[in-house]
Amino acid sequence: MLKELKETEDKAKKMKNRAKKEAEETIKQARKKAEEIKKTAEKEAKKEKELMLEEARKTGEETAEQIIREGKDDIEKIKKQADKNREKACDYVLERVAKLNGNS
Repeated sequence: MLKELKETEDKAKKMKNRAKKEAEETIKQARKKAEEIKKTAEKEAKKEKELMLEEARKTGEETAEQIIREGKDDIEKIKKQADKNREKACDYVLERVAKLNGNS
């Protein structure tokens, strides 16, 4: 009976040790898998960040181009208005000179 008890105890110790080794291996594999997942996530995050930055640059450039176009349009409108005002001023001056010459 003592022998059977000793054998059972030895089997229990072996099972415990085997279970401990299996648990350690499982933990090791889980850590390895977690590190792989982390690296993959970091790579994907970096790619996403680069895409977002590129999109932001592109949007910024498009916005800047639009502002420049609108500015050019505004300048052209102001030039046309200035030309009209200059013409009116010239006409006014010419009329005044003509009236002065005609009245002299």
